[in-house]
Parts: sequence; C-alpha cells; structure tokens
Amino acid sequence: MHQFLVYLTVYLLSFTAIAQDISSNTKANFIANNSPAIIKAKKLLYQQLRGVKNKEMRALMFDAIDNPNFQVQHRIGVDENKKAQLLDQLKEAQLIPKGSPISDQQIIEGIFPPLRNHNNQPVIPMPYIAAAGGTKGHHHNYPGGLVVHTATTMAFAKAQGEIASRFYAHQPKFIDTELTSIALFWHDWAKLFMYQYLSDGKLLEEYYFGGNGVSDDYGAGGYSIEMGHHILSLAEIMSRKFPIDIVLTLAAVHYEMTRENEYKMVNTIRAACIIAQCKPLERGYLYLDKNKQLRIPPVYDQFLNNDAKYSSYNFMNQLPEYTYAHLADWDWAFNNSGIQHLDLLLMDIVKEIEEKEQVDEMKFHWRYKYPLYSYYTAEYLSMEYAKHGQVHLKSIIQNFFKTNKYNNKIAY
Repeated sequence: MHQFLVYLTVYLLSFTAIAQDISSNTKANFIANNSPAIIKAKKLLYQQLRGVKNKEMRALMFDAIDNPNFQVQHRIGVDENKKAQLLDQLKEAQLIPKGSPISDQQIIEGIFPPLRNHNNQPVIPMPYIAAAGGTKGHHHNYPGGLVVHTATTMAFAKAQGEIASRFYAHQPKFIDTELTSIALFWHDWAKLFMYQYLSDGKLLEEYYFGGNGVSDDYGAGGYSIEMGHHILSLAEIMSRKFPIDIVLTLAAVHYEMTRENEYKMVNTIRAACIIAQCKPLERGYLYLDKNKQLRIPPVYDQFLNNDAKYSSYNFMNQLPEYTYAHLADWDWAFNNSGIQHLDLLLMDIVKEIEEKEQVDEMKFHWRYKYPLYSYYTAEYLSMEYAKHGQVHLKSIIQNFFKTNKYNNKIAY
C-alpha cells in the first residue's frame, strides 16, 4: 500500500475535529512575523512580484499575499452536494486512487479542506505568511515556509531563464521569466489550506489523487497519483481563467518533460478541470490526437492541432519555460532528506533540554521546532549540518534556545 494511504488513514480520521484550529494558525502567524528569515523571504517575494509587468497579474499576487480574506475562487458555490457530485466525476474519470481504505466523506474532506467564511465567501484559513511549505519530513515544513519556497523558486527560475537566454538563444529575455514567475507563485498556493496547523502542532497530511494508480497511462499501466496541493493550485488559476501558457506551465512544475510522463500532466489537468468545473478541450488545455488520446497542446501554434502530418508524430509539446519552472522547484530534493535528519537531531537536543525520554508533540512543535526552523529556516540548518557537522549544528540550536528569542510568548 502506498505511503500516502497510510498518512490518509491516520490524519483524515481526525480531520473534521481538529483541522481548522484558529489558535494554531494564530501561533504560526506570530512565529513567521517574528522571524528575520521569513521577513527577508517576504521582501524577496515582493521584489520578484514587482518585476512582473502584467499589472492585473501583479496586483492579484500582491493581494494573495497581503489580503487575509483572499477568496478561494474554485470553492465559491461549492456546497456539500456539489462536493459529492465532483467526487463522483473524479471517480468516473478514474482520478481517485483504487483500494483507498478511507470513506467518501474523508476523501471529500481531503479535497475540500475547511476554509474561513468572510461575507459569505470562502477565504484562506490563515495569512499567507503563516503557511508551511511542506508536511512532516518535507521541505519548508514550518511557519513561513511557503513564503521561503515560493520566493526562492521564482528567483531560481529567473536566473536559469536568463542564463539559458544568453547561452542558447544568444539574446536576452528569450525565455519568458515572467511566465515562470507567475506559474511558480501559484504552484504551491493551495498549501495554505492543504497544510493547516493542528492543535498539537502537526500539519494536516494532504490527500493525493489525479489517477487510480493502476492504469493511468491511457489504460496501459502507469501511476499518476499526485499531491493534492498541485491539483488544487491549478484548479484555482483555471477558475480565475488565467492564460493557457500559465496554466500549462504550472501543470508542468512537478514533471520532467518527457513523452513517458505526458499522461501524468494530462491527468493532473483533467483532475483540476473537474474541481474548477471547466472542460479541458474547450479551454484548450488539452487536445485529442489521432488515437483519440488526450495530449498536451502546442501553446503558440494551435493551428497544428488540426495538421494531419503533425498529428502523426508521437512527441510531447512543451515550452522551454516548463523545464525551467520544474527545475526551479527542485530545492526540495536536498531539503527533504536534510530536514528528516534535522528533525531527529532536534528531538535529541530537546530531550536533553527537557531532561525527558519523551517530549510532548505540542511542546516540541510550538516551543522548539517551529520557532527554530522559522527563525533560521530549516534549509539553512540542514546545510550547516551537511557542511560543518553535528557538533557545530548542536551549538547553534542550543544557543538559540538559551537566548530565548521568542520570550516564551508562544503558548503550547
């Protein structure tokens, strides 16, 4: 059984009771706003956004950061009956994992996490700056982690695009770094509600879907089950009717651009379209090839969809921006393993501080892990460990708690 099903069994059983813990979101917001690293990352993010020339897009992204009542567009008008209908559509389209041990209601809660209500509209459950960028054992899994991850991926993509433009195209700005910037800003946006803080400090594990896990490659085997936040972030920009090049660039972020992976991107788009209540063929997000298979379309040469000679070729349409957006997201590769080691080391240090063999989860997260990881970023601490070893890292951590930088203002 895949690991995601184990996570779902543990977390979704308690989802309704504890997922939307307002006091936990408030504590996370306090930590993030008192972290110099998070504030610095937010400034970097603002800097990236100021470089976006499209005024409408730029204004919307600033609003997504600064507005605590930012609307979740794809959830407007989605009541309990509509949620059940959308789940039925996902099942019919073979986009829900087979063999799941959880109930339909738990799947619905996983795909449609609780949101706040503001003026009878669904809005984000916490300020943008408070959101984590990953769950347990994953990159940026602390208050403010989403800001850090988003700002750095946008900067990485811009740098790569500028290098590729000069080296390959021999002309500046050939790679559209505005396109990658906008796509990467939104690519993890749904983590705002997928990774809500629980009362004990843990993060809600997300629901994975976008395939049945058995026959996802046009019926011939294949596994396209994807992290829910990617699908829901894509659904959000579809609901807002973003241009097709942004939609497809965001859809490509998690995938290496090969013909063998095309079905995964196709199924992510299909699932997001169901959530966004739109039709991928009508929007131009996908097209049918000569074998009646849904494929990724050419973006700037739509006339080729009807070209008989072209349709006989079996390759994947892609923009270079897809690859640079994908590569920019790859800082998770080191950070996932680094944070797993860091968590273990921190727990040992906390046991020494507390002089206990076992440490309460709530205390571990709110008194120790989150203040430390947000203050320095877990990624920096992991790099210190990799380059200078355990003794050096331990001294950094112990000094942090001795200086009591948060003055015990965080209740646990």
